[in-house]
Amino acid sequence: MIYEETRGVLKVFLENVIRDAVTHTEHTKRKTVTATVVFYLP
Repeated sequence: MIYEETRGVLKVFLENVIRDAVTHTEHTKRKTVTATVVFYLP
């Protein structure tokens, strides 16, 4: 149904956001992902 498709799209979106936030945090040699990092990701 539509809910399963929505869940799938949301899962992919969140995986991408989390991956990008962790990559940025590791690149800046920090240990904590902050809301600011997530907010400013494109």
